[in-house]
Amino acid sequence: MFLFINPGRNLPPSHHSMYEMLSFWTYDWKTHIIIPILKPGKDPSSALNYRPIAISSTLSKVMEHLVKNRLEWILENRGILSRTQFGFRKGFSTMDSLSILVSDIRLAFSKN
Repeated sequence: MFLFINPGRNLPPSHHSMYEMLSFWTYDWKTHIIIPILKPGKDPSSALNYRPIAISSTLSKVMEHLVKNRLEWILENRGILSRTQFGFRKGFSTMDSLSILVSDIRLAFSKN
């Protein structure tokens, strides 16, 4: 059994346009062609030696990019993400994470 609801009607106005943008995603945009690519130096007779590559619609890729950019902007500008969230964020790296770790370790040692 499935419960179908309209989440768009409960969204604040700033997020409603995002919902409307996603609501017309067509079936063709959700369909991908899977192409098996042989891994370098592997035996072609074994299915385990192939890497599946999904080819999607150009319009789908453009739409995904627009949605990603909009979500990133909302999350960054409204301070929704934690200050310690570094993965998949522009301008942050492993060094930022390590810097906070070292700082926390020094703070813990200074309290002892």
